[in-house]
Amino acid sequence: MKYITTIVILLLFIGGAWYYLSQPKAVDNSAALNNTPTEEVIPPITTEAVEQATTTEANNSTSTASTTAVREFKINGFMFGYTPNEMRVTQGDTVKVVFTSTDGFHDWVVDEFNARTKQIQTGETSEVTFVADKAGTFEYYCSVGQHRAKGMVGTLIVDAK
Repeated sequence: MKYITTIVILLLFIGGAWYYLSQPKAVDNSAALNNTPTEEVIPPITTEAVEQATTTEANNSTSTASTTAVREFKINGFMFGYTPNEMRVTQGDTVKVVFTSTDGFHDWVVDEFNARTKQIQTGETSEVTFVADKAGTFEYYCSVGQHRAKGMVGTLIVDAK
């Protein structure tokens, strides 16, 4: 009987502890209510700050006004040529080439501007964008195997400003 009484008391103690710990606790918000928000200190506007902002705005508007044209060309590559096989832009233009292989494994390369697409299979498309920063006549070609030697070339003409 002594053991049963001890077990009952122990179970009551464990049950009471569980009940006490599982109850939601009241939160004392009085400390939060007594806190006052801090004020943000904003420095006064000085003549120097206004001059700096004005100079920055003037520089930004100047650079925006001198934007260059973006010329986009859709080039198709086939065995052993390109359509179109001539491109004409003005020096300073940004050139975007959207190259599609319509027949075979090809790419589009122009060395003087370090521009090249990925090598792609029939039906795939690859793009390259570059700035035509020098005037002249430049050859573009396919770098796959002997395609260039077999006539897979075109002409990029960059007219001087």
